Amino acid sequence: MLVVLLLCALAMRASCAAEISLSANTTLSSEGYFVLSWDVPDLPSQALEALQLRQSSDAAMRDSQVIPIASQSSLTLSGYSDGIYYFQLASQPEGLPPAASNIIQVAVTHHSLTKAFGFFSMGLVLFLILCLTIFLGNRSLIKGDS
Repeated sequence: MLVVLLLCALAMRASCAAEISLSANTTLSSEGYFVLSWDVPDLPSQALEALQLRQSSDAAMRDSQVIPIASQSSLTLSGYSDGIYYFQLASQPEGLPPAASNIIQVAVTHHSLTKAFGFFSMGLVLFLILCLTIFLGNRSLIKGDS
């Protein structure tokens, strides 16, 4: 009986150390938002409850901030300013060995203001052409010119 309990405990420790896979929908975000998703193998419930997403501006994950993830399998993050961000899933349940995912990097580089004003200007010109076409077309209909 004691041997069976020891084997069960060892199996639980081995499954907790299983690979957790973290991925992002993009490695370069021009808008400041991105989606992180993860695949968690058959972890014990203790390890799943202790699962947390860590964010850092350092690849070694020093001074990381914890983002609550509850029992989700993906998370959309937004509002990020320009910079490089690193993310990792980690679980440190009490009485079990820690498990951690791969570290992923997401770079945020917003569109330049020049590019944004260029698109705005093109849209404004097209809008004015449309208004002019509607106005002139309406005048010719009122005069009876076809």
